[in-house]
Amino acid sequence: MTLSAITRDVDGELRVIQQVVDPIERVTGRDELEAALARASKAQTWRALDLIGHATPEGVLQLGDWVIDTADPEVVAWWRGAGCELERLGIDELRLLGCSTAISARGRATVAMLADVLGLEVYGTRAGVFSAQFQRDGFSQVWRHVLLPASQLWPRSEPPRSDQRALELAELAAEPLERERTWPVVIATRDEAEALLALVRSDEGAAFACAVDPPVGEIALPADEPGAYRRIELVLDGAMIRVFPRDRPHGIGFPVTDPAAMRALVDRRSRRT
Repeated sequence: MTLSAITRDVDGELRVIQQVVDPIERVTGRDELEAALARASKAQTWRALDLIGHATPEGVLQLGDWVIDTADPEVVAWWRGAGCELERLGIDELRLLGCSTAISARGRATVAMLADVLGLEVYGTRAGVFSAQFQRDGFSQVWRHVLLPASQLWPRSEPPRSDQRALELAELAAEPLERERTWPVVIATRDEAEALLALVRSDEGAAFACAVDPPVGEIALPADEPGAYRRIELVLDGAMIRVFPRDRPHGIGFPVTDPAAMRALVDRRSRRT
């Protein structure tokens, strides 16, 4: 059985997860997580601890007001102390369920450090995390391919894994803007697009396994073919962009370093068009 803890009432996606998963602990930070672990009965057969929240611009999980980043010695110290509690409960997996928590250098370092400190298999994620991936008993096994374990992390000095993609605009499918969208669409020049893409970690792409919720905005780049555009969608409330290479019908996701700034840029630009 999975013990799940989630950032309390932040936005639509997290609220949906709170309604789907049962039981689930709603926490505002580290102290409430500690209390939740203390309440958990050792008579229950626990297998995994899932921590669910948004990722920071640095690519690490934020649970309530607590940023789980092992670059902070206090975070490492807390987990050293929590190891005994996890052992008492029989937990042998820790999963950091936020968008792309095992992609950035800080995210990978945190996943690897926690695995070393706890002596458990610790998982981050290689792509977006959203409510459709959850069912009543927690994170669905159907979506386990989104998880990236510490034992498989690659150093930045080594070549990237085959499922990691860089953002190449020339590889994106070009198509007309025929169908109507229910979200803002910005027809941008290349210079304008470069300003937006400066907020994207463009060498850290990962494939989406299936469709996600509708975008919150879209950037359309004019292609060489008359009337054709290359699409860049803002998804997961601006935490990622999704692009459509010709060989990936569900798209490739790239983390956004500052989702609020990305949403603001698209909103301001769409008001002028």
